[in-house]
Amino acid sequence: MPCSFYKVLFICISGILIFIFCYPNAVLPTTIATAEEGDGVYFDDLMGEYSTSYSSSGSSRKNNIELAAKALNGTKVNAGEKFSFNKTVGIRNAKRGYLPAPVIENGKYVDGVGGGVCQVSTTLYNAVIRSGFENVSAVRHTIPAGYVPLSSDAAVSEVTDFVFRNDTPYPVNIECVAENGKLTVRLYGFPYYTDGLSVKFVSNLIKETPCTEYETEPDYSDALLPGEGERIVRAALPRRESELIKITYYMGKEVERKRFRRDVYPAVPGIKIKAAAKLPEIPVFATGSAETARRAALLLRS
Repeated sequence: MPCSFYKVLFICISGILIFIFCYPNAVLPTTIATAEEGDGVYFDDLMGEYSTSYSSSGSSRKNNIELAAKALNGTKVNAGEKFSFNKTVGIRNAKRGYLPAPVIENGKYVDGVGGGVCQVSTTLYNAVIRSGFENVSAVRHTIPAGYVPLSSDAAVSEVTDFVFRNDTPYPVNIECVAENGKLTVRLYGFPYYTDGLSVKFVSNLIKETPCTEYETEPDYSDALLPGEGERIVRAALPRRESELIKITYYMGKEVERKRFRRDVYPAVPGIKIKAAAKLPEIPVFATGSAETARRAALLLRS
């Protein structure tokens, strides 16, 4: 063999040994690119994952979460493709098996068909940003969601969507599993955080402003006890300003810190019930007499 071959081989081996010696903790992708559909190439390394709990949810909400998770599971997002949660999961209606469950609407919890699906979109959102994607579009709820920190939610509805673009040169596969009250989303593809790179997200409450406003409603259901003039049935929610910070590490050392998103959750007035004024008693007269007509006329004019 020519001498040049051994020189090249020596240089390659030396470079590998130097890298291993200098970066003993470096993590390299363990999966080799695989041919798919002829000439296509894909990677199936774990890119990122995130989990939330729905164990305390009611049966209808659990049903909705598991239906949406099943629709999302196995989704493939090709290189350069834009993913839409609403297009992927589809319409949430009774015909498709979704049930009425609490949803956040204008700062209140109300029953709506498909309640709970936002937890699926939110869990996906957190897995996506932990996979290295920054070309994302997410909308906060009108009040903070209880299953993730502030500035970590992604609400979906008929008018809001969660969208991200796969800006890697390879497809991304989404795994979504909902079982035993735990929802987990994993993304597989060509990992961004390798060779000692890692990332962490931190939620910060910037400012909280108390709300002292209350809406008063009559107690027509007689919920108040004798002598009780009024009662708070829903506490007022403060205005919260929050941010999500993205921290990047290399070999365990912080190399970058930046604000990933900022949100303002508006204040929501509370609700009080107050003793309702008693409705006037309407006397009952014998029917079919002139006296009945005369008394009724006098009552209407009073």
